[in-house]
Amino acid sequence: MKKTFPLLLATLIATPAFAGIMTFDALKLSKARAQYLISSETIIVKVKSQDKFVRNHSDLGNFSPFFQAEDGTWGYLKLHLLPDAFTAANIMAELSQDREIEHAYFAPIPKNASLPDANPESVEASYVEETPDFESQQNYLQPAPVGVGAIKAWDIAGGTGKNVKVIDIETCYEDHHEDFETPFYVGNNPRNCESTDHGTAVWGEIAAKRDGKGVTGIAHEAQYGIYGFIEGDLADVDDQYIKSINLAIQGAIDNLSSGDVMVIEQQMVGPDLKKYTAVEYWPHIFDQLKAATKKGIHCVQAAGNGSSNFDDSSYEGAFDLKKRDSGCIMVGAVGPTDKERLSFSNYGARVDVAGYGRGVVTTGYGDLFNAAPERKYTARFSGTSSATPIVSGVVAVISSIAKENRKKLTPKNMRDLLRQTGVPQGPTTRSQRVGNFPVIDQMLNKLRIRR
Repeated sequence: MKKTFPLLLATLIATPAFAGIMTFDALKLSKARAQYLISSETIIVKVKSQDKFVRNHSDLGNFSPFFQAEDGTWGYLKLHLLPDAFTAANIMAELSQDREIEHAYFAPIPKNASLPDANPESVEASYVEETPDFESQQNYLQPAPVGVGAIKAWDIAGGTGKNVKVIDIETCYEDHHEDFETPFYVGNNPRNCESTDHGTAVWGEIAAKRDGKGVTGIAHEAQYGIYGFIEGDLADVDDQYIKSINLAIQGAIDNLSSGDVMVIEQQMVGPDLKKYTAVEYWPHIFDQLKAATKKGIHCVQAAGNGSSNFDDSSYEGAFDLKKRDSGCIMVGAVGPTDKERLSFSNYGARVDVAGYGRGVVTTGYGDLFNAAPERKYTARFSGTSSATPIVSGVVAVISSIAKENRKKLTPKNMRDLLRQTGVPQGPTTRSQRVGNFPVIDQMLNKLRIRR
């Protein structure tokens, strides 16, 4: 059935991106909603014919395509003016009459999926000649039920992640960190970021070197690649945010092969503009992630920190796997010891698996150790941002071991393995599903791989 679209992003407070054609009365818009509306001059569209769309709507603005799906072209329409509520309603009314358009909505923007108030501020550097070894403090490396059992897996052929590539889609990185190898791929890494800590922290969990100092990544011999961009907010919708995440996903698809891993460390606003959701909620991201998993790439994405139930009617089935499946693994957040859902984590039947959502020891920030920008470590990385790289590291290790044993694991196989194994979610929050905590040994048992 043909999907239609909401009239404007502001109405997503009450209406998701999958709603039918709506009527619009500008007088019913609250002042707050109107302010959200006029913050954007860019509309995301999916069109059947790019040429027809440009001919019919050139009066509105300039169209830039960014992804060719099987059933149309995704692009963004940069409006000639910053619309007020009345003008925006008229624009969307015009687009709603064009049957060549499958989707149209004001552009959401991505932000990283950390908890700004929970993660530490960087502290002043104090030079120390030798960096301590913090591996013993990385509880997520330990055997289950505390950790994923990474240390034991490193003794298995392929268990260090050496047979796979990983690309993380992020904000920014300290790519000269002492604990990192040279990345095999750098799609982008802005030098004008407010902070490089978030991307640095994610990298450390997955692929920091095991060199007797600092931290050790779960898949520390995996080849690591990065694509970073500066995050935005609702009051600052800009081309760079819209283009960046699309270019990042496409760059990952081009540079990864079947069995490799793509990590999505972003979240976007959902039906409630005050709450963040998983990026695949938005159709233009969903189509691209689906293209990645169709290629055999294991896509691991943060569920987001919106405290939302993905099974709620406001999502209109956007996260119902029977209706819509990108093939990605979606990650929620649990406490390190009790494995209970943390209150900020989104949840629901769509969420596959969970990782530590607080107290993660990794690179970046500097609250644990700070001798220079490239010698910073934290004990407080948090959010679905800290949970997602734990799962990503496990996926990289399992994929690498499977390749070593000439076993092919599709993205669906990997997701099923994560759902069927692991430490169960804590009983108090089990009705709010974020999934089991992954255990490498259990996954290998399921695969019947000898160790």
